[in-house]
Amino acid sequence: HAVKLRRYQELIEHQIRRNYQDVVTSLRSNPTETSLDNMFAKQGVLNMLNTRYVIYNTDAPPLVNKFAFGNAWFVKEVKVVNNADEELKSVGEINPAATVVVDKRYEQELQGFTPKPDSSATIKLVDYKPNDLKYESNASAEQLAVFSEIYYKDGWNAYIDGQLKPHFTGDWVLRVMRVPAGKHTIEFKFEPTRYDTGEKIAIGSGVVLLLLALGALFMAWKEFQACKVSGNKE
Repeated sequence: HAVKLRRYQELIEHQIRRNYQDVVTSLRSNPTETSLDNMFAKQGVLNMLNTRYVIYNTDAPPLVNKFAFGNAWFVKEVKVVNNADEELKSVGEINPAATVVVDKRYEQELQGFTPKPDSSATIKLVDYKPNDLKYESNASAEQLAVFSEIYYKDGWNAYIDGQLKPHFTGDWVLRVMRVPAGKHTIEFKFEPTRYDTGEKIAIGSGVVLLLLALGALFMAWKEFQACKVSGNKE
């Protein structure tokens, strides 16, 4: 669709098109299931976007990508880069399943955090609504979670066990968040301030208009009653 975030468009131009070209090249070489699996395993950007299916022929079943990362995962390493250009370039060079690229602007969010890989740690999406996503996590040590959702700071808030917590962006477009050890419920809610303010203004304006309309009706009724009394006297 032509309407998209500029940052996502830049990801398409610099990374996703390369992944798509790999898929097309593979399909043109009379692929086997094994060769397709090997190809999908290398498509880090498509996999971090949780691309589970590829439709290449509307008359045939879609290709199934077994290597999509899912809705969220914990990473073992953080790569801090100096600027946006380095971040966009690095996304295509790393394995996003293990490493997340973070712009230096968000380095303060990582202060005091040391990755501690936990092979038994889990994080999964348990409830989905367009404006409310809920996850459950369990880990023996603090982890850094990456969510396969587009980061958009103007409106989305993150909560852990009902408490508002900071989150930031990594891998150019995704959401990243520190998750403490133990079992937790993580929730992303779309709560735009501008929308709430606009809604309150709209409700207030509606109430004012209703009062004005009632006032006009009351004045018309009074005028009608006054004319009626005057007519009876005559």
